[in-house]
Amino acid sequence: MVGLNEQMQKNMQGGDLSLLAEVHATSSGLKALTTWIASAGIEECRRCCGGCVRGRGVERCAAGGGRR
Repeated sequence: MVGLNEQMQKNMQGGDLSLLAEVHATSSGLKALTTWIASAGIEECRRCCGGCVRGRGVERCAAGGGRR
């Protein structure tokens, strides 16, 4: 991705925008992938911590007795 972006920057200096669509599509796909991976990691951490859930802006543990 870095190499593609660097090449696009060089091309743009000469007025060539041919790589713009490819860089946009690739970066959009990477954003979706990294968001999905981060979300899965956060969910795994939540489950490892006892399955705490959010309710009304306050975290309450599913096992009861959560913080208020």
